[in-house]
Amino acid sequence: VDDCQKTGEIYPGIRTRFSGNSDKLTQVRTSLLGKWTGFNLESITSVFLSRMFIALLITYLLMAALFMLVPALTGSTSFMIIPSGAAAIGLAWLFYRREQARKEVLG
Repeated sequence: VDDCQKTGEIYPGIRTRFSGNSDKLTQVRTSLLGKWTGFNLESITSVFLSRMFIALLITYLLMAALFMLVPALTGSTSFMIIPSGAAAIGLAWLFYRREQARKEVLG
């Protein structure tokens, strides 16, 4: 910051100060994604044992098992998008009409 003020990138009348929890962001990133120090065994092990990787792996395995055990879901999910979208649009239209009728009654 001092260098920026000396070169004029930050106007002299502007005061700056550092505060916050940026060190905690590093802790969160490390706990979620593991510690990366380059392409070595320690880094790769850390990433593969991180919480984010394990959560993604569990999600993938559950979805793969679901679609393998219940193959009818793969076809029915795309088929059910249209009726569920139509139902959502219909409900929104009904709520809109009800609100318009209420406004007309109240004046």
